[in-house]
Amino acid sequence: MIQASEAERLHLKVVGEINAGDPSGRNNQVHKLYLLPKLQIGALTVENVVLGEAGHPMDDVKSVGVIGVECYATLLAKIDYPNKILTLSHNKMPSAVASKATTIRKDFGIYAFDSDVAGQTVKTHIDTGSGGNILLPQDIAKRLKATNTPHVVGHGRTPFNSFDIYSVNVEGTINFAGITLKDPEIQYADMFPVMNVGSKFLKDYVIYFDQRSKKLALTKE
Repeated sequence: MIQASEAERLHLKVVGEINAGDPSGRNNQVHKLYLLPKLQIGALTVENVVLGEAGHPMDDVKSVGVIGVECYATLLAKIDYPNKILTLSHNKMPSAVASKATTIRKDFGIYAFDSDVAGQTVKTHIDTGSGGNILLPQDIAKRLKATNTPHVVGHGRTPFNSFDIYSVNVEGTINFAGITLKDPEIQYADMFPVMNVGSKFLKDYVIYFDQRSKKLALTKE
């Protein structure tokens, strides 16, 4: 995904259009598709990459685009949040990590897996582009026993929509990707049908993401 202004600056050729949206299914938009002749990320070079036009400007993160999963579909991605290092390699996931990995599946162009939220199975996305914590669908969050009063803690947005974010402490456990959280603080919004795990939570973890074996793991190293 790339900002239209950056695509124009690079004189990228428009090769089509796509009906794009976020998991809410609301406010889908028709966006241009651009052809990037070559993309280089460290030692990785990908040629003839098709990029979708970004929605809202991403000035708040000083970014001109997003690296999609198709760019490294045949590689192991290691995202080391504490050390701020992204590694893409042909290596296999370390066996100690793989033993705790969860199975992922393609879900509208990104990957999802199932989490257990106080006995409820909830489809989950790992969202490195989100600055949030653990964001639950509102209907799931309201089935949990709250231990304080929900309150607005911020406002979020996708490339297509904006929304209020509520925070509340709840009783019970959340299990996902080998991690167990007991009586956690969670966030929720009324527009997402999935659980979204953002970088505020991920900042203490190393993510291993292997599309070849359809496995994902979170570890502390």
